[in-house]
Parts: sequence; structure tokens; C-alpha cells
Amino acid sequence: MWIERVSPRQSVFLSSSLSATAPCSFLPRAPHPARMAAIIGVPRARTARVVLGAAFGLALVTLLILSAGPSIHLQSHASAQSSPPPPSPVSQTPPKPVRRTRIAIEESAGHHEEVLGALIYSALQLPGAEVTFYRHRYLRFGFDEILTPYFPKPITPLADLYEDLRAEDGARRIDVLVSTTCEHHLPNAGKQLMQAWEARERKFRLLCLIHHANGIEKLEKDLRPWALKGALSLVGLSSHTSKSTERNLGWLMAKPDGVTGVPYDQCPVHTFVPIFPYDLSMETSSPERSLHGTRARVTRAAIQGGINQGRRDYATVFRTLEAEIRADPELWGYSLPEDPTNMTAPFVRDPAVSDPFTLHLIGQGSVEIPGPVSSVVEVHHNLVYPEFYSLLHSMDILIPAFNGGGYYTDAASSSIPAAVIGHVPILVTRMHLNSYTYLDPRGIVVRPGSISDMAAVGLLRRHGTTTPSPPVGLAPDGPELAARSWPRSEAGMEAHRGAIYERNRQVLEDAIYGDLHNFAVVGDV
Repeated sequence: MWIERVSPRQSVFLSSSLSATAPCSFLPRAPHPARMAAIIGVPRARTARVVLGAAFGLALVTLLILSAGPSIHLQSHASAQSSPPPPSPVSQTPPKPVRRTRIAIEESAGHHEEVLGALIYSALQLPGAEVTFYRHRYLRFGFDEILTPYFPKPITPLADLYEDLRAEDGARRIDVLVSTTCEHHLPNAGKQLMQAWEARERKFRLLCLIHHANGIEKLEKDLRPWALKGALSLVGLSSHTSKSTERNLGWLMAKPDGVTGVPYDQCPVHTFVPIFPYDLSMETSSPERSLHGTRARVTRAAIQGGINQGRRDYATVFRTLEAEIRADPELWGYSLPEDPTNMTAPFVRDPAVSDPFTLHLIGQGSVEIPGPVSSVVEVHHNLVYPEFYSLLHSMDILIPAFNGGGYYTDAASSSIPAAVIGHVPILVTRMHLNSYTYLDPRGIVVRPGSISDMAAVGLLRRHGTTTPSPPVGLAPDGPELAARSWPRSEAGMEAHRGAIYERNRQVLEDAIYGDLHNFAVVGDV
């Protein structure tokens, strides 16, 4: 049975029972007894007796009405209207029908497990949602341990998707297809998907996740048939990628030799943050990993992502780290080499300092580490997901270290949501906050753009704040000052994560139920 989107307003039944004061509400207000005596012409000498009698009579009449009023009122109303009595006081508003919406989530590229896990988790929060997950291979790096607690269903082979999309019967019909890596899936299987769509009497809608907004022009020819059918919604993984997607599609329509007649400006564009729940209470055998949130100053910092210069500016990080240690080796927990002329010898850990600073590179790939900081930098390769999040949770701060503007404009870095999942404060500037608008002071430490990441870490180690003295380019009462200190509380970071969960749920509810409603495909009751 087809239904329209249910309004959040609830209808209310009026109770048939009247309160104890209800019968009096329709009675005229009685005059004061003394004034009543004067009105009917009783001499003043007899006023006291009249007052007493009138008061007694009024009290008797009122008592009779109070004891019989509700039944008399309801009986006379029933006889006058010749209708059955109203429902009993325990009657409730009939329950709202729950829309049963079948959501197929596919991942065909063989990666992006984090995005996949976030989509499944958020889709499961929607009332009436039935979620099926399609993939052509197993989940990598033990991600099944992350996913199983909230989605124990087995993976459905990707080859079954195209047949399932053709199903018309209510038990199997798919209402929404979510393409986790649309840039990969549409170019390779777009024709099969469109054939299934055209074969259906009741159509499904395509939610297409865009990872790289600057590649939208290359993908446009695959998006075009879905936009022309009015069956396309786009999803970015941060607000800046969503805006860039809209802007790039608008430019394709506007330029003289561009796309004409395709209503991309009518395709909804949503923003979804790829985070999911993970139990951070699980301890590891490594003692330093159990110290998260208990250290007196920043000791362990992480750079997470592809370990290559193209994605992260490791060269600048290493260079500024070396300069900061040479300027004040004791602050960092190191001493200079015995031979001051040897500029390639590694720094020596100072045994008098109990918390020497270490920088952890987490990811795949390799990069040349200069000799002086080779004793400061640790590299972590080939971690399974549970170990990855456990290691990340042990860090005091995460440094994005983006190289170039792509992660600020066209692509969403996985490092930012990974830190939110792992409860790691992120060292950010205003540029990060302008792009990753879901961040808030509960999970960040703000540095001025005028100082480097390593200079900011030095300030945190020295006195727990990234604010130089005097502040550089920042008013003393600036709103960011509150987010310049370290550490951040676990409770605050969990509250931040919970707020994003709720926002994601609302986004998917709008993207699935709202867009489907406009598309005239809502689902079964």
C-alpha cells in the first residue's frame, strides 16, 4: 500500500472524561448572597437569615451538580446526537504506519570500508529500513569485526544486485540503491543498472556518493541518464565536497560548450560524514596505549593516511620538527648529538625526560625520513582495523598535514573522521574548519595559520595551548581561544560523535525518504 511521507505532527483525541472542575465551567457565576438579598427586596434586618438560607441552598444545588454533572451531561449529549459514547480515557492515537523501505548498499571498488560501515550504521537507524549489503569480495583488514556488532548479516554477492534490482514483488523490491563508490560503479555497471531501472514498473532511486568532486566532469556522462530520469541524488562526504560537486555541475551546464538540457541543478546534494561506532574501551597489551587522556602534555602525535609526499606534506613536518628540537631539545625530550657538526646524526633521547615526544605515521606507503628525526618518528604499516583504531585512540593529537588544497576543496580526507571515531583531538586551522564544518571545539585544537604544526605542538608541550604570547593575528577574546588548549575530554568527544550520528541519520532520512517522496516512490506499509 502506498503512503505519503508522514508529518511529524500527531493528531490528538479529546478525552471523554471531564475533570472535577469541568461541570462548573458552564455554570453562571453566583452573586454574593448579601447582594442577592438586596436584589430581591428583602429588608436588611432579615438579610442574615436570607443569606444563610441562600448559601445553604446554593451549596446543595452545587453538590448535586458536581455528583451527577458528568453523567447527566454525557447522557443528554448522547441522546441528542443518537451516537455511541466517546472512547474511554485509555484510548490512544492509532500507531503511525512504519514505512518499509528496502535499501541496497553496494561497494564495488574493493575499499572505502569506513564509508560503507558508516552508511550501513546510519541506514539501520531509520524506521522501517531493511538494509542489504552487496560486495564482490570480503571486507579487508578485519573490518568485519567492526561491522558485525551492529550488522551481523552476511555479505550478498555483488552479482546478485542486478537481478534483485529488477524484482517487483513487495518482499524483494529495492527502493533505494546507495553506491558507496559511484566513481567506480557507474562507469563499470551503469548500463546494467539502467536496464534494471527501466525494466521496473515502480522505480528505484540512486544515491551516488562522490569522493572527488574534481572528477565530476569525467563522471558526468554516466550521471546524465539518471539526472534525466529524475532518479539521482548526490552525496558528498563533507560540506566542501558537496559544494564543489554542485559548483562543478553548475559550471558544466553554464559553459558555452557544456551540457545542455540535463537538470543537474534539480538533483539533491546531501552531506554525510563517514563515522560509525567503535568500542574504544578495549585495551591492548601495549602499556603506552592505555595512557590516552592521562598524560600531562602532548607526547604522541599521529599523521594518518597515505605515506607519500603527494598527499601529506611530510617534508615540511620533518623540517620544522628538526628545527624545533634543535632550538629546545629538552622541551621535546631529546639531546643533540655529541658532534654538533654532524647534521645528519639522529637526536638522542634524554633519559631525564619521562615523556619524550614521538611522531607516528600510520598508513601505507613510504617516505624518506631525515636522519636527525629518525629517532623521533615511528611508522606503522599493515594494521587491521581494530588495531588501527586502538593505536589512533592512544594518540594525544592528530596532525592532518595536508599537502596542497585538494583536501580543502574537492576531496574529503579520511583522517578527519578517523580521528573523530578514535577520540583523538585534531590540530586544525580555520581552513580545516571552513571545509570540515562538522568539527566543533569538543574534538579539535586550533592553531593560528601563522605558525607551523610542529611549532603548535611545541607550544602545547610548553604550556598547554597553541596561542603564542602575545597572540598572533587573534584578538585576546577571540572565539577560537577556547579551542586552543589541550587535552580534550573523552565525554566531550563522545558527545561530538553522537551529535554527528544524529545529523547523519537526519541526512539519510531526507536523502532516502524525502527524495523518494518527491520521486513518488515511498515504500510499503
